[in-house]
Amino acid sequence: MTKKPEAGKKKTTRNTQDADQRFEYLFNNPLIGIGLYTVPDKRWIKVNDALCNLMGYSREEVMDLTWVDLTHPDDIDNNAQLFDAAVTGTGPNSYSLGKRFIRKDGSILHTTINAQSVHEADGTPKYNVLFIQDSTEQKRAELEILALKKKTTGTGTVGRPTATGPGAGVRQYRNLGAAAR
Repeated sequence: MTKKPEAGKKKTTRNTQDADQRFEYLFNNPLIGIGLYTVPDKRWIKVNDALCNLMGYSREEVMDLTWVDLTHPDDIDNNAQLFDAAVTGTGPNSYSLGKRFIRKDGSILHTTINAQSVHEADGTPKYNVLFIQDSTEQKRAELEILALKKKTTGTGTVGRPTATGPGAGVRQYRNLGAAAR
């Protein structure tokens, strides 16, 4: 009968090891930045290589910073309100938003973040998990489209027909193509 508890202990140990391996595999995903940070002081506990690469810092440098240190100044208040609501339980314990970070080289990193507050069984905040996806290229494309719309709306080539009759659509497309260059 002593073998059953021992077998159960081995199975529990193996399950824990499997869970740890799955966590490490997911955490070290090279496609998305992931970080764990403390609740009271917003210091990083653990970060993956993707997060460091996105920010342009070494792991050691990131670990010496808070997420506030990395956040664009105009985004701090909004992010802090969501963070506080998630931690205190006055709002949802997870949230998503578009957020800007400042890279080490001073350039702006546009991201979509998903944050989750993890609590102890008694409700005490334990740590937060942050998933960061680079959306800089999408943001750049959005801004280019917006600029193109502003530029072409004033010329009458987008949003308003410029001619009627046979072939009018062809001329309109030609005008749009010229405006895009």
